[in-house]
Amino acid sequence: EGKNHSDGFLRMITEYWADADPQPVRDWIEHHREISARFDEAVSGFIKARAEYDPGQCQEFASEIGDTERRRRCYEAIFETWSEYQPEEAAAAREAWLSHP
Repeated sequence: EGKNHSDGFLRMITEYWADADPQPVRDWIEHHREISARFDEAVSGFIKARAEYDPGQCQEFASEIGDTERRRRCYEAIFETWSEYQPEEAAAAREAWLSHP
């Protein structure tokens, strides 16, 4: 129970931080890849905040999420957000991902 609460907190903090100042969050995520569960949560927050602005970086981070279901949800969130602004590019990226998950 405590782990889920703290993981949600990390995701929320990462989301707000990435929205305000994304480069230090990218650097922090890169530095903390070895902490897989925490990495997955941090990436989830980063994606939620930055998918609209940096879908390529979000896809790169999502590809490294260890949990298969979380990785799938993150990709879907990226494509959904991206499609609101660049529907053709998002559709092409989604098709490429589906053909090579």
